[in-house]
Amino acid sequence: MPEPEAPALRVTVEGIARDAKAGAVVIVNGERICSRARARGRRGWAARASACGVLRERKVIPDPIAPDGTIAAGAVGSQHVLEAPSWSKVP
Repeated sequence: MPEPEAPALRVTVEGIARDAKAGAVVIVNGERICSRARARGRRGWAARASACGVLRERKVIPDPIAPDGTIAAGAVGSQHVLEAPSWSKVP
């Protein structure tokens, strides 16, 4: 039986915005919070930013070990995901 999904929270996070394989990320105190959507018009952006959206913890990036045992790019465990984010640059 799958684990129940944690309750969603509407949050605003502020940190360094970057582009990553999983989508846009905001790095807050060393923790990556990813958004499956790209930050429009911000490709290669590496600046202070804030993002407001619904924060969930769930598995979005595949594990780094494939079912046949080969090692691949990925991430172990679940990720913090910001859904439907709105982005703004922070001075």
